[in-house]
Amino acid sequence: MSNSPGIFRRLFATLWLWITRLRIALSNLLFLVVLVLLVAVFSEEAAEPLPDKAALLINPIGTVVEQKSYVGPVTLLFSEQAPSEQEVLLQDLIDSIRYAKDDPSITALVMELEMLFGIGISKSEAIAAAIADFRTSGKPVVAWGDYFSQGQYFLAAQADTVILHPMGAVEIEGFGSYQWYLKDALEKLSVSAHVFRA
Repeated sequence: MSNSPGIFRRLFATLWLWITRLRIALSNLLFLVVLVLLVAVFSEEAAEPLPDKAALLINPIGTVVEQKSYVGPVTLLFSEQAPSEQEVLLQDLIDSIRYAKDDPSITALVMELEMLFGIGISKSEAIAAAIADFRTSGKPVVAWGDYFSQGQYFLAAQADTVILHPMGAVEIEGFGSYQWYLKDALEKLSVSAHVFRA
């Protein structure tokens, strides 16, 4: 009898040897990719420092909200742009204005309101209060735009200077023209409304 291993045993040993070599090569390749990514991340240039004197630009894009909308994973997977990307947090705007008031490198506040599509009265008043607080620092506030809707103009009116394109327009319809639906609320609160007309 021969002591040499069988053909199947030799074939299996050769196959196992190639699998081991492939596994080692792939793990080395993965290690190199991770190493290159780490070097790329940590070798990025540092952010350019801010100048000694600058203006804070407030340029909200979308709708001002108190809390961003929930976006499900399926929506994120199949849509090019999440709905929450068109929303600006109210508190972020207020905080930016408050920090700029005390920052000595910020010399002015500039508001570019063209891309602000929706803002309620209560949110406008909160931002207006932050702008009024900013103005106590003695720094100028400038509003700029080609066209102002009513909500945009409410914020622009808080500025020291409003710059409007010569061919621009301001749409003012009056807050009193909005419809208030208070019937159900008054019924729940057991409030009787008495309307007097002259």
